[in-house]
Amino acid sequence: MTEIPGASTGRGHVWIVAAGLNAHRQLLDSQPDDLTSFQKIHEGDDSDVNVWFASWSNTIFATDAGLRGIGHQKVLDNSKVLLVSPVGDHDGVLLALDSDGQLYRAEEQTEQGIVAMVCRSTDSSPSIGRLAYAENGRVAITIKQAPNGNLCHVEEFKDLETFLRWFQDPSGDGNYPERHFMLPGRPKQLKAGTGIFVLLMESGQVYTWGDSRYRSLGRSVTGDGSKSADEPAVLEALDGLHIKKVDCCGWMSAALSDDGALYLWGITSPSDDVKIGALAAGEDEEVALVELPGDGSEPLDVVDVALGVEHIAVLAESGRLFVTGDKSCGQLGLGDKQKSAECWQEVTLPSIEIEAVFCGPRSTLALVRSSPA
Repeated sequence: MTEIPGASTGRGHVWIVAAGLNAHRQLLDSQPDDLTSFQKIHEGDDSDVNVWFASWSNTIFATDAGLRGIGHQKVLDNSKVLLVSPVGDHDGVLLALDSDGQLYRAEEQTEQGIVAMVCRSTDSSPSIGRLAYAENGRVAITIKQAPNGNLCHVEEFKDLETFLRWFQDPSGDGNYPERHFMLPGRPKQLKAGTGIFVLLMESGQVYTWGDSRYRSLGRSVTGDGSKSADEPAVLEALDGLHIKKVDCCGWMSAALSDDGALYLWGITSPSDDVKIGALAAGEDEEVALVELPGDGSEPLDVVDVALGVEHIAVLAESGRLFVTGDKSCGQLGLGDKQKSAECWQEVTLPSIEIEAVFCGPRSTLALVRSSPA
């Protein structure tokens, strides 16, 4: 692995390191080869740097100076507006929201193809709280709530075009959402996979709905008391737990609890070419509790989790990084692209603290920081 040097200025130093698919130079612009070991792709003293969006063909960082993108889509946005819920496709980011519920679109600003996020909301536009775009084309949103509101309105659209028509003219003929749901509470996260949506509430409850194949909802949709796949229902396997983060990509989903427990459901792919031992295997088991091997008898607590299409990255206590799944593009950072890793593998990075992990469809990224000298 490329050495990651320590800080020399007396202050903590920040890097984004990454491994995986680099065909569009979306991780490292200097060469097109996939990265099979973790390498630095962003460096600085930014006090608030993050991986904002990672797709098949580009990676976008949020820094103190604004958004910076590399790869197929060249994003350069100096507005410094805090944007959330970025969604996109194989070509890059398409839409995002600001804290006021306004919608921003990715639009080219120069002949060189530089892209910026442009606000498209007007005084009459609906205010959106969360936004998710599934790989099957469906769109789900939550309507932005009042500060004291406790009823979550969820709208679902059959495709992006229908959603944008509704956004431009909510009362226009034929512009209504295909489905509307009302749920108690306040939304914290809304995520989408290939054909599902996962909604996390501030209360810690998790709702899922969409395509029920391959255990991707983590719940039964038949039998007494079961809700249909097409409407949000509480994930009963997690009921009573306080979940603080959810993620999903492809046919897999994950939930991380306040007490450091990690839960997974779904499959890697319908073809089952890549196996992950931590996923639920039996027909009767919808959701699996992950146990990361520690040095003693007790499993490690989990601090962060991120999912790719067929791989998983987990940050455990003491800054330990574990990966599993597909490594055909080097996305596990284990130094090779052969076969897959069915069991958890620990990745050792020298002399740094890992603070967060992220995944693109075929990449793994980590926010790391050196200790002050």
